[in-house]
Amino acid sequence: MRDEKFSHITRIRGRCASRYCPRKISHSNSALNPMMATATIQEITEVSRELANSPILARLPVNWINANFAAPDPFYGSIAPLFDRIDAMTYEMDYDQFGWNSWFTSALHDETGATPSSIDVTVDFYLGSGVPRSKLGLGVGFYGVCWQGVTGPRQTIGAGAGVVGSDNTYSYHNIVNAYYSAANHHYDAAAQQPYLASALAFGPAPSCNYLSYEDASSIAAKGAYARANGLAGTIIWNIGEGYVPEAVGQENALLDAVQAAFKPDNP
Repeated sequence: MRDEKFSHITRIRGRCASRYCPRKISHSNSALNPMMATATIQEITEVSRELANSPILARLPVNWINANFAAPDPFYGSIAPLFDRIDAMTYEMDYDQFGWNSWFTSALHDETGATPSSIDVTVDFYLGSGVPRSKLGLGVGFYGVCWQGVTGPRQTIGAGAGVVGSDNTYSYHNIVNAYYSAANHHYDAAAQQPYLASALAFGPAPSCNYLSYEDASSIAAKGAYARANGLAGTIIWNIGEGYVPEAVGQENALLDAVQAAFKPDNP
């Protein structure tokens, strides 16, 4: 890990010296313990600010939080001054094992002990850990999660039931072209999430009985939530999955929805 860290810093130094210093530096926390994460970003920030010809935006993507394990962690507050943004990856926040019931990919509210994820829980955790509101962002997923053996959220996951796929295969592009039908469409007002569901499996293999995803309505709800709570904005995984060239005039409907929801005064 130490060799990888200094190799990464060396590459940044070389790029900056050649006038190609990155304007954004993102570092995932998933493979780093707290001490190493702090050392790494301190050194990257120091090198970048020393050599950059333009301001650097340092961003840390962080995981969503399970409500059953949500005691605040002051580590995140301690490293917050090192970053311009700390962005919670609030997508694919569901699971099909360990006592979970079927759930949404990115519920805004309404978590329970058996469906223990939501934007509310994640935001409360990071704010309680000392991350400033003005630095905390939310995630929007341009893809969905396909389940078999359940026909909606909050259902017991029986033998043979569970998640069969998500990112890439169930991109928003593929959902609207191959899985969506008005008859199967539902909207959950409590979680503020759309979904597709049917006892008869739908779409190409691997087909779904339940497909949780994001659309303009859920993105609008997230944007309103972020603005009402003074949060920094959003990250997207990933923009390409939302491009639908077949929808003439609406090719980037999800991206347009993000703009309208998070920056309504800057069209």
